[in-house]
Amino acid sequence: MISEAVRDDFPVLGQGLIYLDNAATSLTPKPVIDKLMEYYIHYRANPSRSIHSFARRTEDKLREARRTSASFINARPEEVIFTRNATEGLNIVARGIRFDGRGGNIVVTALEHHSNFLPWMEKCKSEGREFRIVYPREGEITISKDEFAAKIDGETKLVALTHVNNVFGTILPVREVIKMAHENGAYVVLDAAQSTPHMRVDVKELDVDFLALSGHKICGPTGSGLLYIKKNLMERVDPLNLGGGAVLNVQPSSYELADPPAKYEAGTVAHCEAMAMADAFEYVNRIGLENILDHDRRLIGLAHELLEDVDQVKIYSPTAGEGTSILAFTIGKLDPAEVAMILDSSSNIAVRSGHLCAQVCTRDVLSEPEGVVRVSTYFYNTEKEIKTFAEAVKDIVDTMVE
Repeated sequence: MISEAVRDDFPVLGQGLIYLDNAATSLTPKPVIDKLMEYYIHYRANPSRSIHSFARRTEDKLREARRTSASFINARPEEVIFTRNATEGLNIVARGIRFDGRGGNIVVTALEHHSNFLPWMEKCKSEGREFRIVYPREGEITISKDEFAAKIDGETKLVALTHVNNVFGTILPVREVIKMAHENGAYVVLDAAQSTPHMRVDVKELDVDFLALSGHKICGPTGSGLLYIKKNLMERVDPLNLGGGAVLNVQPSSYELADPPAKYEAGTVAHCEAMAMADAFEYVNRIGLENILDHDRRLIGLAHELLEDVDQVKIYSPTAGEGTSILAFTIGKLDPAEVAMILDSSSNIAVRSGHLCAQVCTRDVLSEPEGVVRVSTYFYNTEKEIKTFAEAVKDIVDTMVE
């Protein structure tokens, strides 16, 4: 059990807000905010540039943050690149990776966030490769390994998939897909933005080639993220940006890139945000990712229980124990945006509505032209909040659905 005392680290929760939009961005605890302010006051120098003691102190702190961040996913520090968010990390791989030979295909799923869909669509268009989409079976909200097996073959260059879908909260069979892809000589890119806040993710155990996450979904500040590139693949991925800090030597007609991860971090790194992100990783580690997943599943299970028999409420997410922290639903023919606005104005409940940056999923898989309403929990949410939310939904059904 997670103590409700943890809520004291999030002052806004004491102001009547029921925050159930954690899949979009989590709240940041006061201890992490305090550390961020400390960095801006005491470690504001530009790391890896100047040689004065102020800059060296900042560089030492950033190096420590890289070690902490790498440990969070069981990577080596030199395999971790600091980014602004998962989207930037995914684009670095899509824009920079070089494949052997011409032709072939790239495989994605219909359950992807736009950030792990559009870059690969564009990659295929620009390089003349086949863009393959894996759909779930009709009526399903996850994808089995059999559906992947029908799309992955000896011509597949890369498979891009989400670990946890951001619409339903379903967990995809990533281990089986990674093994299948590697047996066919393909790389795997994992969007871990929705999994890493709620469960332990080990890049070595998974044997994944690339992984991206967003710090702002794991109690970190905005503008913070992480990209993992397996060390022996870094020579195959060109940097997205060129500039100061990413090069060793520049001549009038040539240049020599620095060693990773520096070659991917041109310009001044958002080092204060990266340091605070590492503090956020330590914060959730103290709570325990296993505890967080159990807590989220219990809350989502309660929401299921309270709403599954309510007339006109259609739930799309899996039952407790099969998903993570997300409940997607619709109410009759009501516009999801209208439902979200009513929850906000009448009960001060913050949820997400619409297509959730996953239009192929909401429109093609669900056939919901206006999307869904999404509730997403985190460790600071409570059973009382879920009960209040469920009562508010029932009130909407009673007053607005004929």
